[in-house]
Amino acid sequence: MAYKKPTTDAERAQAAAVRQEKLAALQDRLAEQVLSITTGEQWAAWLRSAGRLHSYSWGYTMMIAMQKLEATKVAGYKQWA
Repeated sequence: MAYKKPTTDAERAQAAAVRQEKLAALQDRLAEQVLSITTGEQWAAWLRSAGRLHSYSWGYTMMIAMQKLEATKVAGYKQWA
């Protein structure tokens, strides 16, 4: 399904609401991930992941780790497309 840029006020409002829902869900997942680091080994695993991705912020490294703890190659959508 191709992206269609919202053109009416109603479409823009709906798109904004969808973005807010996605952001809230992502924030909830991020909070759960942070709270799940309860042991020294989990902390060490996250630190290893963050060490491989040292040029990214704490939040970004946590989101990357949520998706794939062993990630080594990370790029934005436009770079991969």
